[in-house]
Amino acid sequence: MPILAEIHKFPYSVQRLIADEALAVLGRIEKETPGLDVADCHCRFFKRYLRPCRHIFHEDIYGVAKILTAEAWRNFQEMFAEAGYQVYEHRELVEERE
Repeated sequence: MPILAEIHKFPYSVQRLIADEALAVLGRIEKETPGLDVADCHCRFFKRYLRPCRHIFHEDIYGVAKILTAEAWRNFQEMFAEAGYQVYEHRELVEERE
């Protein structure tokens, strides 16, 4: 399965997070696909971990568009390779006034 091969390229602790999201798709099969056209989501998991979430997996597996391309996987993996766990430490909520 190509998804597993890509998940194995992450550190083990991140593999568990992503694998749980991929497995959650099984419970979503009856639902309509999210309608995503890029590997980006607004759900809590994606915002927190910056990794593919169940919505992205659902769209990729059952939707029309295959959004988890080799480039999308590489972008997720390189983000982690460049910053490690610091990518999570430096994310902050920034409020802008109009």
